[in-house]
Amino acid sequence: MDWEDKYLDKLEKDLSDIRRHIDGVEHKITDSLDRSMTRLVIANKERLDEYMTLNQRLDSLSGKVDRSLQWTVKFTVGTILAVCGLILAVVVKLV
Repeated sequence: MDWEDKYLDKLEKDLSDIRRHIDGVEHKITDSLDRSMTRLVIANKERLDEYMTLNQRLDSLSGKVDRSLQWTVKFTVGTILAVCGLILAVVVKLV
């Protein structure tokens, strides 16, 4: 029976060593995943900030384009009215 007890003790010690090793590997994997997730969250936040900045710039450019378009339309309408006025003045003067 003595050899059986020694064998069981050795088996328990080996199992305990294996459990400690597996726990160590688990902690390493968990730490690695945590670091990776932290890097991903930081990268995601940076991309979101870049997206928001770009979106604000596009909104600003959209406003500038709208103002330019309004000015162009007003200028064109004013020019057409001025030309029509000149033509009308010439026609009235000739008649």
